[in-house]
Amino acid sequence: EYGSYVRNQYDVFQTAKPRIRELADRTGEMVWLIVEENGMAMYLFGDGGSLDINVDSLIGTWRHLHLNSGGKAILSEFPEKRVREIVATHGLPKRTPYSPS
Repeated sequence: EYGSYVRNQYDVFQTAKPRIRELADRTGEMVWLIVEENGMAMYLFGDGGSLDINVDSLIGTWRHLHLNSGGKAILSEFPEKRVREIVATHGLPKRTPYSPS
């Protein structure tokens, strides 16, 4: 309950939620809203369109930015100094043998 309350305070959540649902409905694909906080990716909202998957399992979880496409997109917009700070703090752990390092 606390997490939902905090999430609802994010302006980006209120703005993006209907657009994410629309994009998921239009494409039938999974669409996520993630934000960077303290050098990590936080999953705020997801919608699977017509796909039947459990999106609640990721909402509110933290992931390393380099291990998902949304996080990579976020990192690509940061200055090199900020990316180096994130790597120094969190490292580049692998999730699979094919994860970037």
